[in-house]
Amino acid sequence: WYLGTSPDPLGMLVIYRRILREAGLKPRYLGAAIEQVQRKDSKGQTRTMLLNHSGRTKMAMGQVLPPWEWKII
Repeated sequence: WYLGTSPDPLGMLVIYRRILREAGLKPRYLGAAIEQVQRKDSKGQTRTMLLNHSGRTKMAMGQVLPPWEWKII
């Protein structure tokens, strides 16, 4: 993909969703500056973490995330 412009945030979201879907991935948008990560712990159980990469309190998946914080859900 090549873009000869700088799209606004909504434009970037639309473009990324299309690229990811064409790659066979199923993106899930949780909100601006929110990241969801899954990792296995030492017992092999999958843990899901939500990370807030912003200086504002955010809501994601029913969880309140203070600025720059993370939670295991």
